[in-house]
Amino acid sequence: MAMAFRARSFYRKDAVTGDDASDEQLIATGDTAVFAQLYDRYVDGVYAYCRLRLPNAAEAEDATATVFEKAFAAYPPAPTGSFKGWLFTIAHNVVVSYYRTRSRRGYHQPIEDVLYLTPARCPPACCRSR
Repeated sequence: MAMAFRARSFYRKDAVTGDDASDEQLIATGDTAVFAQLYDRYVDGVYAYCRLRLPNAAEAEDATATVFEKAFAAYPPAPTGSFKGWLFTIAHNVVVSYYRTRSRRGYHQPIEDVLYLTPARCPPACCRSR
């Protein structure tokens, strides 16, 4: 799953702008088209949150996409609390889920990286394909 992210520095201080009152007014309309405005407002901040906690940019992009997919599936959120807090709670849970899944499966490297196979050490069937 690939998402197009705008080329922005994720260390910007204004990455998450807007206040909770304006978010609540937008959400109160119940229109899913409003979600696009909220996405534009918070995508950089969520990406920065994920990028600082995940090992590489690709994982952070995937996590950011997952956060907004889950947020859209549950949209509109309950009227209590702030949209930003709700969104970053989802981001936190996605990051935790990433590491939980990774620890259960273990970190797997491709076998070619683990075993340096040379024709002398390799079974005959393996060397025929090279």
